[in-house]
Amino acid sequence: METINGLYKTECIRAIVFHAGPYRALADVEFATAGWVDWYNNRHLNGSLGMLTPIEFETLHNEALTREPARTHKSSGGETGPIQRSRQEHAN
Repeated sequence: METINGLYKTECIRAIVFHAGPYRALADVEFATAGWVDWYNNRHLNGSLGMLTPIEFETLHNEALTREPARTHKSSGGETGPIQRSRQEHAN
């Protein structure tokens, strides 16, 4: 299982995808990190999401929610109330 730190080191710090050349200052690392975090959170293909990007998965999820009617608990009738009665109600 890949860890987020391992991915960060491999894809952002050691590779030159998010920066050009060696880092010369802390600001260079911060800038590259911001680009990597944006890519990771929004555009990378995620195996646990069916090889979709997080944005694609969220869009499909939200569309599915709007197509399905809200599920509600139907009681056998009568008044609705708390699921559990208080200790005082049990004592009476």
